[in-house]
Amino acid sequence: MYGRRGVPQWAGYCASKFALSGFSEALRAELVPDGIGLLLVLPGVTKTDFGSRLIANSTHQKLVLSTGIAPEFVAKSVFEGVIRRKNELIVGTDSLRMILANRFFPRWVDRRKGHQVLMGTRR
Repeated sequence: MYGRRGVPQWAGYCASKFALSGFSEALRAELVPDGIGLLLVLPGVTKTDFGSRLIANSTHQKLVLSTGIAPEFVAKSVFEGVIRRKNELIVGTDSLRMILANRFFPRWVDRRKGHQVLMGTRR
């Protein structure tokens, strides 16, 4: 989901995801003449050990991965997306909510994300 909506204090991470989204869309169009498809996957927060591999940085919002979606669910969804020849796949309700909210109410999302940063600095 961070390839469609940047979040405060994770600019570098989000920028890399935006780059992958743009690259995927461009490459998909280039592959059309060869009959090759490309699936862009936009998963929500997934239960992984990603957080344990981060370099400690107090400026980042804390990631809560324990409540994320199971990696097996993401894998199954990706497999089904490939079989159905989808171009883009949003996996997880948090991802769908974030992407839709940002599409239709971007200022509201900005305020909400800004408020989360403010609350995080008061702890």
